[in-house]
Order: sequence, then C-alpha cells, then structure tokens
Amino acid sequence: MSAAALQVQVKVTEGPHAGMSTVWTRPGRYSVGRHEQAALSLPYDLLAAEHQCQIEVTESGCVLQHLSNTSGTQINGSPASRTLLHSGDRVRFGMTELRIDVEQAAEPPPTVLKRGGFGTLAPTLVTSAASSTATTALSAVPGYRLIRKLGEGAMGVVYEAEQLSTRQRVALKTIIPAPGASRGAVQMFLREAEIMAQLQHPRIVRFIESAHHAGRVIFAMELIDAVDVKTLTQKLTATQRTPFFCGIVRQVLDALSFAHERGFVHRDVKPGNILIGRNGLRWQAKLADFGLAKNFQLAGISQITEDGDVKGTLAFMPPEQRLDSRYAKPAVDIYAAAATLYYFLAGASPFRTLPRTIQDIRGGDTTVIPLNEVRPDLPPPLIEVLHRALSANPRDRYATATELRSALHPFAR
Repeated sequence: MSAAALQVQVKVTEGPHAGMSTVWTRPGRYSVGRHEQAALSLPYDLLAAEHQCQIEVTESGCVLQHLSNTSGTQINGSPASRTLLHSGDRVRFGMTELRIDVEQAAEPPPTVLKRGGFGTLAPTLVTSAASSTATTALSAVPGYRLIRKLGEGAMGVVYEAEQLSTRQRVALKTIIPAPGASRGAVQMFLREAEIMAQLQHPRIVRFIESAHHAGRVIFAMELIDAVDVKTLTQKLTATQRTPFFCGIVRQVLDALSFAHERGFVHRDVKPGNILIGRNGLRWQAKLADFGLAKNFQLAGISQITEDGDVKGTLAFMPPEQRLDSRYAKPAVDIYAAAATLYYFLAGASPFRTLPRTIQDIRGGDTTVIPLNEVRPDLPPPLIEVLHRALSANPRDRYATATELRSALHPFAR
C-alpha cells in the first residue's frame, strides 16, 4: 500500500480508562497493558497485566499478539493468541474493552493520544466540556437521582442518591480524576470496589454496582443511617456499655471471619470504619471502607502496598503491621478489633504514646496499657480475652476471628 497508509484507531469503551483513544499511523509494534511505558497504558485496570498484549501494525494489516500468562485476552468473545484484527473488533481483558478500527489514510496524521479517565489530561486534546466535567460536582448519574452530598475528600465525593430501578437510597462513591490524585490512591479506590463486590455479607456494607460516568469511576453502596456512638451510649452506665460494645465488636468479627475465609484482610479496622444503625429494634454494626483491604493469600505478589509501607491507623495497628503492611495476615484484623473494643471500653487508645515518625514506628513502644488500670470494674476474664488478642506476637493471639468472637460471647448483649 504505497499510496495509502494504514491507520489503526483504538478506543477504550469500558473500564477505568473508558474514553481514552489512540491512533497509530506508522508500522510498528504497540504494547497494551498497565505498564507506564506501554503505547496504550492502562495503569488503573488492576486486573490487566503490565504487558497484556501487543498490536502489530503493518502496511498490509493489523495483528494482536497475546502476551500475559496471568490475564486472558479475548477478541469478540473468543480467546486470542495471535489474531488478525478487523474494523469493529472488540478486545477484552481485565476490566477493559477496546474497539479496533482499521482504515486507510492518504496522508496519515501524527500519532495522537487522548487520555480520558484517570490519565494526565493534555489541554490541547480535551474539550472545554470534558475539562469542566472533571473538576465540578456531578449533576447526574444514569440510573440514579442525586439527593445530597454526604462528604468530600482529597480523592472523591460521596453522594446520597436514589437508585431509580429499585427506589432504594444508596451511597454513591465517586473518584475525582484531579491531577493531584495519586496512582496509589486511585488503585485503593478501585480495589475497594473490586473487593466489596466479592464480600456480600450482612455485617459488611453492601456493594451494589459500579459504573463509569463523566470521566469518573463510581460505585454504589448500601446507605447506612449510622448513629454517633457517643450519642448512642451517653445514657448508658459503664456497666451497660460493656455488653453493648462487646456485642458490636462480635458483629464486626463475624464480618472479618467471612472476609478471612475468602482470603481478604481488612487492615484498617477501627471505630471510624464501623457503622452502627438500627435493624428493627436491634442495633447492628457493619464494617466499611475496604480501601486498604488485601488478599493475604497473594501477599508478596500484589504491589498495591509497596514493600516497607505503613498503611492503616496507628492507634489500632499491631507491631507487625507497623513494620510492613505488605505481608499483613488475618492476625492484624484480630488485633485491630480488640484494640477497637479496648477503645470503646476505655475511651482511649491502648498505647501510652503513638509514634510520629518512621523511626518511632520501626522502634516504638508497642506495650499495651493494662486495661484494669483504666477500667478496674471490668470482669477479669474479659480483660484476659482482650490482652490475649492484643499480644505483640501474632502467634499468641486468637487463631481466628471466630475464636475471638466466641471468647467475647459471655460478655456481650
């Protein structure tokens, strides 16, 4: 084809990068995957491989070569190995779908890359409408009626909304694709949606669905009419609070047991991630915020937590998690649940001082203040249960969340 060059346009139609497109007009091999140096880089598709596939453009045609050993590639629903591509073909892998268009161009334009979703936006390639959408509040989400904004952080916004198909109220969690949003923070957001979809349990905030709209990833969750714990318990005596809080933490341990059995560890159990609301005449707790959750069965493989990082909340974190979050096991959740109950009962952290620097974290004091010094009125067997669960050595704690839950049964209401 000397008179006309081949032009291959690749559009991302589904997944975290939906809206991104690229045009290749010169012969060559173009890599696709999560790697930052890929010709089509999709860093926020956590289910894709770093080098997922390669698209080879020649003067006579366009060929896809599957590369990954861990993540499959499909073309129009069929597994791909080395396959000739045609206009209209749909390529799927991970959370991503691509549409391929192959055509002739008399005078090929230079290669252009438009980054939608979470990529770096090139101002000359983004329309004013798209630009404004990325920096302003959502006005609508298909299938939902927005009611009010519940909260906003550096990364995203949570709305109360009505799901039109069911008329139920939900919490819509969105991520803002702002330039300041770090790749790690975006990964945590997407991982939370991925994990919550797998953890459907009465004691875990229920995941409903995820979507991509207006350049943002959105996922809908169960909306909990949570109450403030201090307000809830201010009329209770200290003696009455003990069985109440033991009952609440037993419900959290029920959720953790379910997650652990499926290979996931929460890594950030604390009072702020426990939502307490009414269920008829009873109070019930639900565990929220799986942004730091990790598949402990794949520890050392996933790079979501870099080696040596400290992830979590120090006041409820066991010694081994302070040293390195990457290899967290279910024992960290057992410790954190016990530290949370300690906080509920004592009104303070189990530690005399908390580390403020990395050096303090690495060599800081992890000795727990004896609970009987703070609450001498508590039953000695309950204090023994908590101190065992708060042992510095993971092997000295309860072996499972279910075991700790059973140990708390005599003290719960």
